[in-house]
Amino acid sequence: MKIIVYNSLDQYALSRKQIEKIKNILPDEYFAPIQEFHLTHSLRGSERFEYLKENKQAHFFYPVKQKSPEITDEAVSELLLGLARIKSNTNWGHPLSKIERDGYKGFIEKWHSKCLSAIS
Repeated sequence: MKIIVYNSLDQYALSRKQIEKIKNILPDEYFAPIQEFHLTHSLRGSERFEYLKENKQAHFFYPVKQKSPEITDEAVSELLLGLARIKSNTNWGHPLSKIERDGYKGFIEKWHSKCLSAIS
């Protein structure tokens, strides 16, 4: 998987190195469908994580002025949400409802602290 980082005046909530560390601890099936992972400063859809199945591209939109533990925590949750959505073959390009988000809660809770430990 190729990680593409766009130039931006701001930094991103998760760095390339942090994405790579998270990739290394998750089962391969979550990143396998992705050929290009874009850390971008322009929103490509309705959510922070969008996936273009036809191009096998993930776009993670999370530029920040300054990182904090709270931002990192939320960014890991959003990344896990997006990865779980790829595996579940969801529809993309629309805002998720609370019910849809709650459907992925178990996966996020299972991996969240492991991912935070890996990037600390």
